[in-house]
Amino acid sequence: MNPGSFGGRSLLAWFAANPVAANLLMIIIFLGGGLSLQTMDKQAYPRFAPTTVRISADYPGAGPSEVQESVCIPIEEAIHDLVGIKRLSSEALDGKCVIVVHVQQDYNTQDLALNIRSRTQTLRNLPRAVEKIDIDDTSWEYPAISVVLYGDTDMLALRRLAERVRDDLGTLEGVRLAKLWSTIAYEISVEVSAERLRQHQLTLADVAEAIRRSSLDLPGGVVRAKTGEFQLRAKSTAYERNALLDLTLRTYSDGTTVKLGEVASVTDGFADEGAENLSNGRPSETIGVIAQHDLVETAESVKAYVEELAARLPEGIEVTTRRDNARSFAELLDTLVFEAITGFLLVLLVLMLFLSTRVALWAAVGIMISVSGALWWMPAAGVTLNMLSLFGFLLALGVLVDDAIIVSERVYDLQSRGITGLKGAVRGVRDVAVPVVLGVSIGLIAFLPGLFVPPSWATRFMKPVAVVMILSLAFSLVEALLILPSHLAAEPSQRVVTPNALARLRAVLNGGLDAMLTRAYRPFLQRVLAWRYATVALFAGAVVVGWALIHADYVKVSLEEDVSYDNFHIHLRPPLGTPYPETQARVRQFVDALHQAEAELNALQPPGSPSVVEGLDIFVNETDPTIWVEFSSEARRQFHIRDLIQRWYQHVGDVGDFRPDFHTPTEQDVIDLEVELGSPDPAVLEAAAEELKAKIASFPGIAEIEDSRRPGKPEIRLRLTPEAERLGLRLRDLAEQVRHAYYGEEAQRFIRGRDEVKIMVRYPRAERETVTNLRALPVRLPDGGQAPLGALAEVRFTPGFGALSREDRQSIVSLHVRLNDEATFKGDALFKTLEQGFFKELQNRYPSLTISGGAAKEEADLVAEGLQRNTLLALAAICALIAVSFRSYLQPLLFMLAVPVAWLGAVLIHWALGLTLSFQSLVGMVAASGVVVNDSIVLLDYIRKHGNQAARLGDIISEACAARFRPIVLVSLTNLAGFFPMLFETSEQAKFLVPVTLSLTFGLLFGMAATLILIPACYAVLNDVRELIKTLSGLAKLRMLTPRG
Repeated sequence: MNPGSFGGRSLLAWFAANPVAANLLMIIIFLGGGLSLQTMDKQAYPRFAPTTVRISADYPGAGPSEVQESVCIPIEEAIHDLVGIKRLSSEALDGKCVIVVHVQQDYNTQDLALNIRSRTQTLRNLPRAVEKIDIDDTSWEYPAISVVLYGDTDMLALRRLAERVRDDLGTLEGVRLAKLWSTIAYEISVEVSAERLRQHQLTLADVAEAIRRSSLDLPGGVVRAKTGEFQLRAKSTAYERNALLDLTLRTYSDGTTVKLGEVASVTDGFADEGAENLSNGRPSETIGVIAQHDLVETAESVKAYVEELAARLPEGIEVTTRRDNARSFAELLDTLVFEAITGFLLVLLVLMLFLSTRVALWAAVGIMISVSGALWWMPAAGVTLNMLSLFGFLLALGVLVDDAIIVSERVYDLQSRGITGLKGAVRGVRDVAVPVVLGVSIGLIAFLPGLFVPPSWATRFMKPVAVVMILSLAFSLVEALLILPSHLAAEPSQRVVTPNALARLRAVLNGGLDAMLTRAYRPFLQRVLAWRYATVALFAGAVVVGWALIHADYVKVSLEEDVSYDNFHIHLRPPLGTPYPETQARVRQFVDALHQAEAELNALQPPGSPSVVEGLDIFVNETDPTIWVEFSSEARRQFHIRDLIQRWYQHVGDVGDFRPDFHTPTEQDVIDLEVELGSPDPAVLEAAAEELKAKIASFPGIAEIEDSRRPGKPEIRLRLTPEAERLGLRLRDLAEQVRHAYYGEEAQRFIRGRDEVKIMVRYPRAERETVTNLRALPVRLPDGGQAPLGALAEVRFTPGFGALSREDRQSIVSLHVRLNDEATFKGDALFKTLEQGFFKELQNRYPSLTISGGAAKEEADLVAEGLQRNTLLALAAICALIAVSFRSYLQPLLFMLAVPVAWLGAVLIHWALGLTLSFQSLVGMVAASGVVVNDSIVLLDYIRKHGNQAARLGDIISEACAARFRPIVLVSLTNLAGFFPMLFETSEQAKFLVPVTLSLTFGLLFGMAATLILIPACYAVLNDVRELIKTLSGLAKLRMLTPRG
């Protein structure tokens, strides 16, 4: 049949009449999706952690105050104005400055790191003792997998084995970087007792200088002989323990010598600091593997290597993997694929029960076409295959058949009237093309706000979902308008077919739907139209109630990150100067408490289940001991990490001055409230922090208030006595000798493999452990004699500073608040209460004080503001699109009336279930907006087309609602069927996505009610307003024409 005979040569008609073209288009989309799926990067989660550049500078022997003034502040001032910096955070520790540069989203991290390196290399005002400034632009990246070597063996041997494994891992395909987590530096320690030095008339500086003279590698130029050139080189290195022991310190006139081994002990090992790494209670080394692109493929490659490595490890050493991205992805994939298949089958079931088998099957094929198209174009949009993009497909299941249902229903209606075959298909698709295109366009606009929220974790959360939904909707439109009609155009078979059980059931259900329309909905709609003002008032009142529930805090709102991870860690944060044995004891206290919490959760699992804690890694050092905990796969299906943290915290007991800090893998604090105070005046900061802590503690339900200030080491300050000055001793000479004795004199440094190794000369640890030893320290005088330090200097004790924090070049104090089970409020409510009263009082007393909710809350507020702005812009764009399409300024307002009703449904279900309205919930509410507006368009498009007929408006509205009742109900049923499995998801790893589904599901239910009840009533009210305007206009004209007098 020639398509021109029934409507010209439009693109729609051409595809409907050319099934070969339609099928080829379908095949191309399937092939594109399949090829893309094979090459697409895969990861469990998108990277929520903000991009950062970490700057660290060592200033050995300096306290936090000196580190901040001499190192941190100069570096901050040098780099703060660089383009691409979002925020600067710095911490001055004992002997170390750490600055974290938060990078603006989409700014090239490597470029910023290069600019930072350039600025720091030109600094001239740093102390000479500051060692190399390290700039790391990979510290923010979460490894694809970690490899742990552990066993009862020597730590040095284990480290060297780990370095070989690290080098092997770095050569695997897909691995960008493999790095050791251990930060313990190599060191050769030469320890000489004061007595030995006295016996041989030596000083530590003499020993260090002897090592420098005797162990060297010095090029001497080139000998240019006639026979050729020869490189000159003096090389006699002592880079190993035995070579150092044999090194000559002094040669006497009689030829006798003093060897280093005769006066000193030499240890080739690690730096002089307490540190150890443990995995499952045994010494360990951990290598983090960072992928180039595909985290899952890289993790699989690493696991294959580990399996091969395990067979050739030395006896007593084992290897395992931790924080496996591939396994997390597989578990999430299994969960979501099951939900997707279940949802797809439910959608297909709904279609089969109400539509003909042929139409239902092709509508279902349309879902697969849309999914393939989205997979095809996802890499171009910068989206990987991860949990959120998979969830986007799950959400799309119910929505993608909307267009196909509308087109199929119209074609089916025409064909049932005798307009069969190609003519019926072309006419049907043309009749609904405008509302279908308009509806999809509105759906696309509805998801755009998620792509343009302010740069934050929310952007990384929303982008995969939004991109998948946008691409899926776009390809669903292609399928509904270009592919589906050619398959609906086939002439049905004329032979008589005996109805089977499915056909009989379909007839019953369709008959029931028709009966519901005729006997229930039509009479009810007549009453609605008769009581239209009351109906509008009822819906308006319900929306006001929903707004009141949020305003009165019956429904909590929180837009901070809440993603269930499979592991977490805790920084114990001991007071600076805490003896290492005490730190070890505290670590054991925390580990024992963890085992108690683990036992409690194990008792809640089904019999035979593995322990909830799958892996336990402990990194112990003097300043930042950290415990890493990994959940088992079974535990992640039942518990949130907060369940373990809360129980753990209950069993820990008194932790003294330790400040434990729980963190997710993205370094988000697992706390209920953070308050950040800032001021250039340390005294103001100190006083304000104490007042605020006392105020917060007065609220009921406060479990703990943690303070970012850390008690510092007491300082011992030395001051020369007048007698020492008369002897010619200077404070600098005294300070250098004390530094050599306690910190050590660096004799040499060299490169061994990849690592820098220092040779340090100092007193043995036993002579550095008491103040008595310090007072007895022999000090060399200018005349060659010696005297004890206690006779030459006054020894005074003063309190020292702990870690000093700054944010954006200003000193800060952060308070972290945890609530207990008795608290009747949440952290956000407590912050609002303080903000309305006590914060203002504090700032009145201390004008230089600034108060904020910390970076997480500021980001959440920014997200809320951006999402609100973008949503309003999206609604305005939808209004403009509808206004242009319907050539009316007022009718778009009718479409938008369904939106607040859909939002009301989301709010009410959160209130009923006691859930917090999260960012995920808002995503679902915005998505529901586009769908309900789409349904309204289908309805009002019918009224617009038939509004010129000579009939009462009430009859036209009733007829329009009756004609669109079936497709609107079917669209709602398929949407609910697609979302239904996710509503009952109990796995903690996917449970955080349930709020999205709840908002969409109940938003669509309430939106359907608004479409079938509120919209017709409002259209009638709008017509009343038009008639009133016409009447008033007619009366005004009549009055003008009536002669006066």
